Amino acid sequence: MNPFHRIARSTRPVIRVTPSTRPELDPAEVVAALGAEPTGITIPPGGSPMTKFAARREAFRRLTGGPLAVPREQWEKLDKLAAAVAGPGFAPSPEKVAGVLLAWALERVERGELPDALRRPAADPPATPG
Repeated sequence: MNPFHRIARSTRPVIRVTPSTRPELDPAEVVAALGAEPTGITIPPGGSPMTKFAARREAFRRLTGGPLAVPREQWEKLDKLAAAVAGPGFAPSPEKVAGVLLAWALERVERGELPDALRRPAADPPATPG
């Protein structure tokens, strides 16, 4: 066996990272566009991917009001429904489908169409002596 190995040049194309040509976002413009208030939270430059992920997750939590607990069976139904209504150029996520269904249900409740399952049971009538 030959103790020396020859290393051949890779035939794969070289990937070169270049700086973005897009201008950086001004946080003040983003705040104004969203009608938000600045939090004062800053991400140090060159932060790790985990730091950036944590900041992104916190921003999502604040913008959405936090995660909504959905049982796995319901999530699977939402996923199937999203796939069923998808079409060319339109592929809603299960989250979007859930949002539409929630808005629809809330509108019905506001119109007084409260499902029996959500109605408060009437007080039991007083017992009559017998």
